[in-house]
Amino acid sequence: MASSQALSRVENKEVSTKNGVANFNSLLLKDAMQKRLADILKDTKKIKQFNNVVLNLVSNNQDLAQCDPMSIIYAALRAFELNLNCNPALGEVWFISYNNKKTQTKTLQFQMGYKGFYQLAMRSGQYRDINVVPVRDGEYLGIDNETGTHKFHFDKNNCNEIVGYAGFLVNHIGTAKKTYWTIADLEAHGKKYSETYKDFTSGKLNRYGYLTDSVWNTNKTAMYEKTIIKHLCNKYAIKSLEMQLALQSDQAVMSDYNNYDYVDNSQNTAKSEALAELEKAFAEVDCHADARNDGEIPQRVRYDNSAGSHAVPDTASPDSNEEIPHQVRYLFFVWVVDAVINTARQTIFKPSNLRF
Repeated sequence: MASSQALSRVENKEVSTKNGVANFNSLLLKDAMQKRLADILKDTKKIKQFNNVVLNLVSNNQDLAQCDPMSIIYAALRAFELNLNCNPALGEVWFISYNNKKTQTKTLQFQMGYKGFYQLAMRSGQYRDINVVPVRDGEYLGIDNETGTHKFHFDKNNCNEIVGYAGFLVNHIGTAKKTYWTIADLEAHGKKYSETYKDFTSGKLNRYGYLTDSVWNTNKTAMYEKTIIKHLCNKYAIKSLEMQLALQSDQAVMSDYNNYDYVDNSQNTAKSEALAELEKAFAEVDCHADARNDGEIPQRVRYDNSAGSHAVPDTASPDSNEEIPHQVRYLFFVWVVDAVINTARQTIFKPSNLRF
């Protein structure tokens, strides 16, 4: 019985894959889509190369063939814009199929690889070297109290266990920026920002009855190195247009040109949690106002997390005149800054502002 169900799932997947490839080919070669590609790539030779590469990717990958066609096209298009190779084996970019819980569809996620970030950083001409190396037990010496930088003592004869990874970004005058993450830090990062790795580690099965595998499981070293180099580029590197596009596109599903949906990490969740905290804080202010309107003694109101409701402590100060808690002002400021940054990004990355 179990074997027949497994066989049925495989057959359904094969049929779905064949239909997906046919639908994708039909969509990609439509006149409207080819005109759209011409507007972006500007080069007939590049368009032909793009068509061949994408059709080959979809035909040889069952998971990709079942994804939303537009997310495949725009993910591959972003790789072309950054002049990175679409072959995942080269480690410059990866295309990850993802079950989008919000849309209940399978979409394609664009991910930068370690070698992709390396290429963009070195291509800018601003750096002498950028590197990520494993750190073995006994090689990390802590943080220098004077400079605040990480200290290491690497020994080629050290065969101890790898306990972390270090990253170095060196400019042409020899100034180096360093970072260090322990294995525990990297694993926690992977489980937080990779939905597939989170499902894999928790034993959650996909719709075909199998564990959803993750690059974080099949190629941990590559993901460790990618996480370190992305952190270096995001925090210290000079942001060329290509680097900005890469950082913004990484881990995004693009259903349209420069329309980013970060379905595989907690950025959206973090924003929602921040807004929730803001709502709680404003609710506290409302309670202040209600108490004043009712002629009651104004009291400071706190949010009771355990009860899920607002509660007034008996020890509240009866002469408190605080209108708006500082937490409210801070959260409101964060919300406004986030809105301004998102608006600026949409303006900067308009197709009319991009030159290829």
